[in-house]
Amino acid sequence: AKAELEKHRAEVASITTKYQEEKSELENKLTESLTKCEVKADQINTMTMELEVLRSSSSKSSISSGGSIFEGKGSTIGQVESVESISLEGLTVVEASNKIWEHMRDFASDHGRLRALDLFRRFDKDSSGEVDAAEFKLALASLGFTASKKVVKAVMKLANASGGALDYSKFVTALSGTNNVVMNESSTISSLSHNNKVDSDPTSCPQNENIEQALEDLEQTREEVAEVASLSQQLKAQSAELEQAKAELENHRAEVASLSQQSDSQSQELEQAKAELERCRSKLEEVLSSEALSRASSSNALGDIMKLQSALEESAKNHEIQDAEFKQTKAELEQVKAELEKHRAEVASITTKYQEEKSELENKLTESLTKCEVKADQINTMTMELEVLRSSSSKSSISSGGSIFEGKGSTIGQVESVESISLEGLTVVEASNKIWEHMRDFASDHGRLRALDLFRRFDKDSSGEVDAAEFKLALASLGFTASKKVVKAVMKLANASGGALDYSKFVTALSGTNNVVMNESSTISSLSHNNKVDSDPTSCPQNENIEQALEDLEQTREEVAEVASLSQQLKAQSAELEQAKAELENHRAEVAS
Repeated sequence: AKAELEKHRAEVASITTKYQEEKSELENKLTESLTKCEVKADQINTMTMELEVLRSSSSKSSISSGGSIFEGKGSTIGQVESVESISLEGLTVVEASNKIWEHMRDFASDHGRLRALDLFRRFDKDSSGEVDAAEFKLALASLGFTASKKVVKAVMKLANASGGALDYSKFVTALSGTNNVVMNESSTISSLSHNNKVDSDPTSCPQNENIEQALEDLEQTREEVAEVASLSQQLKAQSAELEQAKAELENHRAEVASLSQQSDSQSQELEQAKAELERCRSKLEEVLSSEALSRASSSNALGDIMKLQSALEESAKNHEIQDAEFKQTKAELEQVKAELEKHRAEVASITTKYQEEKSELENKLTESLTKCEVKADQINTMTMELEVLRSSSSKSSISSGGSIFEGKGSTIGQVESVESISLEGLTVVEASNKIWEHMRDFASDHGRLRALDLFRRFDKDSSGEVDAAEFKLALASLGFTASKKVVKAVMKLANASGGALDYSKFVTALSGTNNVVMNESSTISSLSHNNKVDSDPTSCPQNENIEQALEDLEQTREEVAEVASLSQQLKAQSAELEQAKAELENHRAEVAS
């Protein structure tokens, strides 16, 4: 393998030397050809400048550098064709882009004397070889188009502009369109003299032969460049073969390295076998020594067994004591279960009583609400009559854009002016508490207003609920300029559900009553203390039954708390009903007065 590797190395070195020599030769030829191309390109540029001089001397009109980028077809030397503004209004971006390119093609066909190269150079203000969006927009302006950036971008996109710029080849392709208006450079140069009315006779153009010679030289240079490109392709093919030879060399090296690794692996396995043999010998010696030690420890183990037997006897005595304690604990648990059953019976009796009271209160409330609605209709009728009396007897009336509340000491028809109350510097919670405190003070200062009237004035759409928008308007009439976040927090304090506040929650929040129902954890803890139940689970095997009983008791107490809450609501509504009756009597007295 080593001999073959050396042979391959020699072959690769020979091929590499050969390829390097051929590569150097091709590079020298390429350099010479490029140098010739540059020289001939300079000659072509010189002749092109001379041709421009001939054009300017033979034509009666020329392109003015300060005016439009296109000259008039029939204008005299130095005169610039006036460009009319072309409207793009009412067109989409695509329609405007197509219209611009169509106009540019028509314009180029009407001004045949302009080559595509001259046109591109006048678009390319910075002579960078590419026309960017800013340069294109200036060129369109000189054509009479006032185009937006979006339209300019779409126009350049139709020409397949890349990187936000348009090169010469893509410009010529786009300008030719489907009608091929702009011809290639060779045909343009040959027809230029005809469009400018220059005689094609060599006697009338002394430098025409030089131009033809330059074109021939340019064609010859192109052929030389193609030859150089062919040589470059050959060089690339040989470089690929060289890379393939290098890859084969690497494969041979990998094979040699693999053989070397196998040899090293076998050596390591031999060393491992020797080490394993040494470990077996040392382990045998340890077993022999441990056998002697085990004989000595067997006598000690016999003493330990005797000690363990005495410990088991003592454990049996302790087990008998624990069994007696368990029986006593079981008797106590039975007593606790009896007390729990008694408590459940009491709770069931109380629940039944509360249900009966609840049904009775609901019936009374329904009758009261029915009477209240009838009397409310009577009040509305009397209120309308009172409004007629007010409009006829008073000089001022309540403005529809005023506050929703009347002043306590004001006369009939006058509206109390509401001062603005600042909430700056307060957190959302502080602002919410301040608003509710002000509303409670306001309600206490205006005793003539019932909670029901107040809620109806908050409820603009008479839906039975006050949403966030209605609440915000009501706060504004109170002088508060509150954000949506503050309004949401104020309604949350009143336990609003679904983003709306009903009448019962509104009354509860306005009265500021506290929840008198204690939490169940303290009741349960006191019950277990009164019954003297040990809280240690290990000393009470039936503790799970007690926990289940306590959970049932807790659930029953939650139901009792719910009944108590409903009872409180019914009592509050009854109080509101009595207050409504009193206010009704006051209104009747006012109407009679």
